[in-house]
Amino acid sequence: MQRFKQYLIKNITISVLSFGLAVSAIAADYIAEEATEQLEDNDNQQQLAKLYLENLDLPEDSRKPYEWFAIRGYSPAQFMLGLQAYDSINKIKWYQIAADNGHTSAIANLAYIYYAGKYGVPQDYAKAFKLYKKLADTDDMQAQYQLAEMYYHGAGTPQSYSQAFTYYQKAAVNEKTDAQYTKMYAEYSLGLMYYGGLGIAQDYKKAFHIFEKLAAQGDTNAEYNLGVMYDCGLGVTQDKIKAKEWFEIAASRESYTGLGKTHAEYRLGKMYFEGIGVVQDYDAALSWFKKAASNSYFLGRGEMSKGNLLTQYQLGDMYYDGIGVTQDYTQAFRWYEQAARNRYRNTVDGSWSKGSERAQYLIALMYYKGLGVNKDKSMAKEWLEVSCDNDYQASCDYLQKIFK
Repeated sequence: MQRFKQYLIKNITISVLSFGLAVSAIAADYIAEEATEQLEDNDNQQQLAKLYLENLDLPEDSRKPYEWFAIRGYSPAQFMLGLQAYDSINKIKWYQIAADNGHTSAIANLAYIYYAGKYGVPQDYAKAFKLYKKLADTDDMQAQYQLAEMYYHGAGTPQSYSQAFTYYQKAAVNEKTDAQYTKMYAEYSLGLMYYGGLGIAQDYKKAFHIFEKLAAQGDTNAEYNLGVMYDCGLGVTQDKIKAKEWFEIAASRESYTGLGKTHAEYRLGKMYFEGIGVVQDYDAALSWFKKAASNSYFLGRGEMSKGNLLTQYQLGDMYYDGIGVTQDYTQAFRWYEQAARNRYRNTVDGSWSKGSERAQYLIALMYYKGLGVNKDKSMAKEWLEVSCDNDYQASCDYLQKIFK
């Protein structure tokens, strides 16, 4: 009987291995437990595991079949155990085992856990960097882009713009088609590096051509950058009319994914405010400034900016000085305060933006003098200290003068 049982198992196994037959959950559990014991050769066990897990419609919370093959070294089963684990210990354990066996999704998930500090795991950029580097060397586009970001910001590795450029370029020319947004982000980053001369010789023409290509695909940030380059004559003949056209295109987008929309609104406001390239029109300027000051946008990795800081400061100036509007210290204070508090956390290096140092200085003076707000010397001192800490020398001098 035992020999017949072994014979039956082997024949079922051969059928599965040869033809990839779909099997029932009950039969599959039996095969998983018994057949793998009969197939001592690891390659055969790996092949059986692959066919078994691909052909069986398993419940999402089913663990036993995965466990059988995971302990026999089948990395997709190890990855699934990590994916299903509710506790961080088992999640990390199985991801690590699968990653050590070369499972790319396990490597990617483990890298992200260390990068973001998920599941109670301390944030560790160095570990994340090593894992992304391992993936990037297998021509993984997302890992190439992520590695470029880490080189750019010096996260988990010494900052290197040249290495950042190298990996942005790898991601940009990667022929894989499953991550087109990543490809666009990489191309855009290359444009910025050519524009700023970071990691590569400054080349406005190359930057312009990259932004032009991306703008044709509807990239709001690229559209805004084209407006700037036409406005300033960088990499292209200066043309205020085309600059205005590109700013208007970027401003019209229903986009919260970058700086382009609100910066375009700000630049349109400046053009109308100063009468450059258009007839001076304070009402139009005010309208564009208020849009930019109120619209929020994503800075990346979930960080949201609360409106355009430059525009909030500009509105403060308009109401403070009564330019294009009736002078209104209360409104001036409101907009200066928004600019002063407009801070966000950089999720790559953990630093915080400063907000507008001059706006912090001005609301301190308004507290001190009681303009647009109740007079409050303690608040004046507090804001002067904030501004001084942000290296605004006038605030440091004022602190010494009136609060020494």
